[in-house]
Amino acid sequence: MNVTFKKKRRWYLVLTAILGCLACLGIQRSLFCWLENHRGNFVAPLGLEISLIRLQNIQKLKGDTLMMGSSITERFRSNDTTAVLGIPGNSFVSGLELMENVVEFPAGTTYILETNNILNEPNELVLVDARKWDFRVFRGSPHFSVAAKPSNLILSYLEFILRPGADYSSTNCDAVPSLSPEPLVQVNDMTAEEQTEWRRVIDGVRKIRQKGGRICMVRLPVSDASRYQASYEAACKIAKFAQIPVLNYNTPYWRNSLHFPDGTHLDSRARSTSMFRDVIVRDAKNCAR
Repeated sequence: MNVTFKKKRRWYLVLTAILGCLACLGIQRSLFCWLENHRGNFVAPLGLEISLIRLQNIQKLKGDTLMMGSSITERFRSNDTTAVLGIPGNSFVSGLELMENVVEFPAGTTYILETNNILNEPNELVLVDARKWDFRVFRGSPHFSVAAKPSNLILSYLEFILRPGADYSSTNCDAVPSLSPEPLVQVNDMTAEEQTEWRRVIDGVRKIRQKGGRICMVRLPVSDASRYQASYEAACKIAKFAQIPVLNYNTPYWRNSLHFPDGTHLDSRARSTSMFRDVIVRDAKNCAR
């Protein structure tokens, strides 16, 4: 009799554990779907995981404009007309590699390439995880994606509840004058050594052109006006070589109009950041080729 009771108790505990796991999975899925339906901003305690959450959802990017670059670009947010793909420590070239066989933008798309970190070599801290099989298989999964980790879901929910009202939709930027491209004739031509050294960037531009994309390079502002000067000068040489227009927003007007919490990156939730994104898109569409 005692043995029978122990067996029943064991099966009861196993059944309870299974039901408990199923309940947790159900709650996890419900919270994930709720955040998606309410356009919640998925966040994480670790900066690396925040980047991975966005990269794991690149198949959802859409629009007729694609902004690409490093973490400086990442502070902008995608909406229905503008896709943003910023990878910390990387240039737009890494973004092109991660997009391969995942998301395709049609011919005629405007590609906006950040110049601040355009020469950066791949940052393996991000790319190694983004190239793993499970990262690709579980894109958008409500149970096994990076965003669906319990700690990230809870933090994302609290972020949504405690800081409501973030709006990444398009803004009216008509009051801001249009910016004209830099006069690249003042830049020296690339040397043979520079063409070899910057081959990844040149090949990246060629890939975009082969897809029928229109390109514009953009220098984004930071609080220290002299930062990224060498990268900017190199980008201008590349732009002259590839016949790409360059827009320079690193001006007193934009440095005083925007909020830089750490001196380099914009406040992603600020309305001024969304407005600035739309100004860049407007100007880039006017001059991209």
